[in-house]
Amino acid sequence: MKLKNTLLFFLLVLLPFQSFAVSFVFKDIPQPYDSDIILGEYNRNKEEINKYHNLSVKDVLVAFYGPGGMPHLYYGHVGIILRYNDGNEELYDYGVFNPNSPAFKKDIVYGQMFYELYCHSNKSLIEDEMKNSGRYARYYRLEGLSDEKKKEIMSFLKFNVSEDRKVYSYNFFTDNCSTRIRDILNNIYDGELKRIGNKPFGTRRTAIAQQTRPYPFIETVYGIAQGSIQDEPIDYYFAMFLPSVLESALKELTIKDKNGKEIPCVTLEWEGDYEVKYTYEYDINKIVGT
Repeated sequence: MKLKNTLLFFLLVLLPFQSFAVSFVFKDIPQPYDSDIILGEYNRNKEEINKYHNLSVKDVLVAFYGPGGMPHLYYGHVGIILRYNDGNEELYDYGVFNPNSPAFKKDIVYGQMFYELYCHSNKSLIEDEMKNSGRYARYYRLEGLSDEKKKEIMSFLKFNVSEDRKVYSYNFFTDNCSTRIRDILNNIYDGELKRIGNKPFGTRRTAIAQQTRPYPFIETVYGIAQGSIQDEPIDYYFAMFLPSVLESALKELTIKDKNGKEIPCVTLEWEGDYEVKYTYEYDINKIVGT
């Protein structure tokens, strides 16, 4: 009898409450930290670039980390690594939040979570975390970037990580670690990611289904909470809110080098030998209309 009452309480009280909270988290809330606004403020500002005349970027890499076993880790993670000519490296991470903040739980219920951009000087700490939790790590080097464009990426990240700009209002679908980096790369490659992303990709719900399917309870809660807006069609560019889709898009994208030759946008430079391999499998022809 006690078990029956507990289950009834859960169904009538906790599940609707969780659904309420999740539905608000997924709302598209206008806020002043959007990538386009920050990119517009920066606008490839030459004065900002010139602040770092003493720094030379050798390589820019995109780091992809696989899904984990907690709900906020189901979708993986992505960051940008700057490698300097002196051998130093910095990992820029748009996925930092503080669960111990006094307002954290209230913010979730009211549909807003504040994340921030953080600069890690030692990426091996994150690699160790991935290894210990069985999550993969893959690093792709961006190709076809002039020294000037590498410096643009560096100076923008340093511009964005300043105290008055590093915080943003997180949105699972429209403003997260993956969309921020997608927008930076689309900007630096002059709109090429958006160009190849101009094709249908099912809906928001079908985009995340592959990664929530192993967790039927979470999939049920999300399915109830998301509502009809999650069944509106999205395109491939929008679907890059998932790190795995962004990774697929970068591997698909080709660009022209300084001689006009078509080359891959990225080269896989390193892959952890400890990873549980994961690839987002999709077929545009099968996904459309589902």
